[in-house]
Amino acid sequence: EEDIPKLKIPHGGTGGYKEPKPLPTPIQKLTKYATENNVKLKDLFIVFDKEKLDLLTEEEFRASLKHISAPLMEFEVLKLIKEFGKKQEKSTEEEGTTEETDQLIVIDYNALIEVITTTNC
Repeated sequence: EEDIPKLKIPHGGTGGYKEPKPLPTPIQKLTKYATENNVKLKDLFIVFDKEKLDLLTEEEFRASLKHISAPLMEFEVLKLIKEFGKKQEKSTEEEGTTEETDQLIVIDYNALIEVITTTNC
């Protein structure tokens, strides 16, 4: 700058450090998407609830989100499953064999809907 008086050299920046905005939670993303696309999540989950127990298996939950093309990444779907899922024993009986029980993850979609409506994301 001393040799060329009108030369300006940009440096560092102005304004200092700004905290990045936090990423939206999976619930916020799902709520926003459902609102923008007129999707009633309760009705959607009822359609996929084959046994009408107000519970979805992990497979049914994933299928319902895929059906509406929800913009959730795999880790976000897993976060929802972890938060709203619970283990349930699944009994299978076959002729001539003893009863087996397997662990099955089920999602209480009413709890998910309640969180969405109470937090007003």
